[in-house]
Amino acid sequence: VTPAFPTATQPAASAPTLKIGGTMVWGINSDITQTSLISTKPAQWVYGTMFDQLVSFDPKTFQVRPELAESWSVSPDGMEWTLNLRKDVKWHDGVSFTSKDVKFTLDAVMDQNINAAYHRPNLASVSSVETDGDYVVRLKMKAVDNEMINLLGDFMHMFPVHLLTGTDLNNA
Repeated sequence: VTPAFPTATQPAASAPTLKIGGTMVWGINSDITQTSLISTKPAQWVYGTMFDQLVSFDPKTFQVRPELAESWSVSPDGMEWTLNLRKDVKWHDGVSFTSKDVKFTLDAVMDQNINAAYHRPNLASVSSVETDGDYVVRLKMKAVDNEMINLLGDFMHMFPVHLLTGTDLNNA
């Protein structure tokens, strides 16, 4: 019988070597019964392995940190958030990630015809999403929302407009 943990007479195994390619198997506590890209929390865990967010949270400090948005600011009256996107991001097919992808994703979340019930409340205070060139996104607000940047980090993955335009996002 081999002990489950190293003992004084059994040295710890060396760290496994990184394998590139292959299949990743990840167990979750729920079946993913919906195919929508913007639906349930278990689906978001899976999509989180494939898609990035505008911001995320530092696991040690829980502070918001940049991801696809390299910086952000809010207007003095709190009625507009400006997100400055990274310029070095490409999709798997080499197409650049731009403000059009952000607008497409956030507009889809706010669309009542899209199965985005998990995320829609996060954008309840947003009246519209506007782009200013390829790397600036402006969120026009219905009301001041001091938590907006935190809400954008809540499994709000961005999706490629060039691949999903015209697709039924409820079945994508």
